[in-house]
Amino acid sequence: MIVDDDDDTRDALSNLLRRSGFDVVAAFDGEDALARLRSGVEPCLILLDIFMPRKDGWEFRAEQVADPQLSGIPTWLSNAAQLVIAVSLGARFSREFLHTAPRWLATVTVGTLGLIALCGAFAWGLSRVTGLHPATMILGTSPGGIAEMSITAKVLQLGVPIVTAFQVCRLVAVLLIVGPMYGWLDRRERRRAQ
Repeated sequence: MIVDDDDDTRDALSNLLRRSGFDVVAAFDGEDALARLRSGVEPCLILLDIFMPRKDGWEFRAEQVADPQLSGIPTWLSNAAQLVIAVSLGARFSREFLHTAPRWLATVTVGTLGLIALCGAFAWGLSRVTGLHPATMILGTSPGGIAEMSITAKVLQLGVPIVTAFQVCRLVAVLLIVGPMYGWLDRRERRRAQ
C-alpha cells in the first residue's frame, strides 16, 4: 500500500512496484488508507508519507496500532504470549521452595519493590521531560526481558518501538557495565583479604 497525497509520487511508486510484479493499493491520505484497511485490504508493506491532509502519517500509524484489527500482531496472539510467559515463570517455583526460603523471599520482595519504585521515579521523570506516556516509560525502564516488555506494551496499546528501544539500550548498558564492575569488586575484595 502506498499512502501519499502527492499524485505524481503515488503514481510513480505504484507504477514502479507494479512493473516489479507487486499488487499495489494506493491511498490519498491516512484517512483513505484506514478506510481501505478496514475494508479488508491486507498489505504486506505500507509506504507512508508523513505530511498529508485530513490524517497525516503519524495519526494514521497511531490509529492503526491502536486498532487490534489493523495491528500487525493479532490481539489473541499477544494475549496468548502473555499467558505462556506468566505460566513459565510461575511454574519454576514450587510450594516447598517458598516455605523453605522465607528470608530469601522477603529480601527479593523488598529489593523488587525498591527497584520498581526507582524505575517508576525514573520513568516519571523521563515522561515529564519527553512528553511520552508514563506507562510507556515505565515499561521502557523496567527490568525484564525485551520480549516480555514489548508484548506487554503491545497488549496495553502503548509505544512498542519506544519500549523496545529503551529495553535494548538497558541490555547493552548492563552488558557493557557488568564485566568491569565485577572486576572492580573482585579486586576490591582481594585487597581487603590481604
